Amino acid sequence: MTNTNHKHTQSFDHKIHPHGAELSLTALNADVSIKGYNSDRLNIIVTYTPKQHKAAPPELVSLGNKFVLTYNESAFDAVKIEAFIPAELLSSVTATTSNGAVILDAFTAKTTTIECFNGSVSATNIDVETLSIMAQNGSLTLHIPRFTNFTDYTYTLGCSNNKLCLQLPTQHDTAYFLSAHAALGFISVNFNDLTFIKNEKDIVEAKSRNYDLSRKKIRLKLESSAAPITIN
Repeated sequence: MTNTNHKHTQSFDHKIHPHGAELSLTALNADVSIKGYNSDRLNIIVTYTPKQHKAAPPELVSLGNKFVLTYNESAFDAVKIEAFIPAELLSSVTATTSNGAVILDAFTAKTTTIECFNGSVSATNIDVETLSIMAQNGSLTLHIPRFTNFTDYTYTLGCSNNKLCLQLPTQHDTAYFLSAHAALGFISVNFNDLTFIKNEKDIVEAKSRNYDLSRKKIRLKLESSAAPITIN
């Protein structure tokens, strides 16, 4: 018996220990929102629409200090996730969705990996040492006001059929190494004090003049197809 219009909500709450905590979330035909807040507890709200009455609900499985949301994707029409995470206690954050958006806000982590199919990705006020985001058939917007907790950052960002926009700080102790390729698109870089190795419409390689001596180094590898890349 089908039950495609009946939504259910389930909440999970766990205390996070500060050493090496990891979180992995997968949504389905819906959004994933991950927001940091001042707490040592992980709070996740899952709204889901099962295809059948007897479908086993999603579960947040704890494996030591690793938390993974698990469910049988074939048993659901949609699974939406709203996660409130300790702003500075997670080491790794991973999120995947299809036909929905990913929203990241106000947290610190050593690594964050995002995959989004047929939806946009928006990241604001995050401080991540190694960041990997792929948005297919959706835009990617990143707003970082300041790099704070790490010294060597690596950002690998890609999108297709929509724009990739970065707003990054120009701090006196921060320098960039940029490699960008926009297939069937163009690249706009609005940074001062860059030395360009290659500066073409669709391919740019450049680094800050103070890169070798800078205390904080940010390496940016950007890819887009059929869409522009803009860096401010």
